[in-house]
Amino acid sequence: MAVHAGDVDDAAEQVRGLYLAALRAAGAALAVGETTSRRRGSASAWARLPRSVPAFTRWATHFAGLSRLRSDIELGVVHDVPPETVSRTRVAVVDFLADVEALVDACARGDVAPQQWSPPEKRTA
Repeated sequence: MAVHAGDVDDAAEQVRGLYLAALRAAGAALAVGETTSRRRGSASAWARLPRSVPAFTRWATHFAGLSRLRSDIELGVVHDVPPETVSRTRVAVVDFLADVEALVDACARGDVAPQQWSPPEKRTA
């Protein structure tokens, strides 16, 4: 989905697509991290994520902050999104997807429980 978001010319639709990719990734992290099917509190993925995978608290806060923008885009209230917002959102989604992949891989190997997992150090070129 993140790749396809770049296939559209409309900046607002790119942000919407990127947000939805992040939401799907949050779903994967929740599938690994939630230990009970009985939910307490908010049903929002962004509200549940820090309880299941505390290392994703920063990501949950970041993407929850974009929820209103995504909703406004879908409602047609927002039509124009600055290129910087698209760029920042793309970078955040790519980094979040990498962290979710690392979490899923570590849990699949049995290396760590989701509640104790921490993301690998980011390497810079």
